[in-house]
Amino acid sequence: MPVAIHSQNNKDIKNIKDKFELLDIKSEFVIINDKDKFPAFCTSLILTGPVLENFTIPICVNDAIRMKKKILGVESGLISIIDSFSNLPVQKNCFEGDNSSFITLGSKLATIIGGAGPLKTQYSFNWEIPMNCTPDDFMASAFNTGNGCIEAVESKGLNEILGVIWPIFSSVKYPSGFENILSWISE
Repeated sequence: MPVAIHSQNNKDIKNIKDKFELLDIKSEFVIINDKDKFPAFCTSLILTGPVLENFTIPICVNDAIRMKKKILGVESGLISIIDSFSNLPVQKNCFEGDNSSFITLGSKLATIIGGAGPLKTQYSFNWEIPMNCTPDDFMASAFNTGNGCIEAVESKGLNEILGVIWPIFSSVKYPSGFENILSWISE
């Protein structure tokens, strides 16, 4: 199924395609930018970087929401999701957590990856997002066990919007079950 990718970085696009191929997840990709409409024939939208200008939700994100398409924000794409649905900019702090996460019980994320609870994620981040930055109508579905900062958010209700801090498109080995995030976004 076609997936729209919003990225300003060709390396991100290549990493996404490579990861899908490595995991043998069949998908086609359409590259879009801030001013593009979301292609109606695509099943979902992946955000890998900043997409906001003056706290307005980009056309492609608005279109995807209106059409009830899935949205996945990865790394700084998580910040874009939080900024898109908050009235205040994200407070990025220097990372002071550890390399373990807690996946919230009963969350869509837990359902997607097939488990909840504490998990060694082994990621080192340059920045973190405090829990008080969770937008209304979203819940933190994963947080760092060392300091409680946000590692994933998801929309409540009918929209399927998920943002994760983890570099799931990189060559870094991620925990078992995280590949299901890519299967989920490509369905």
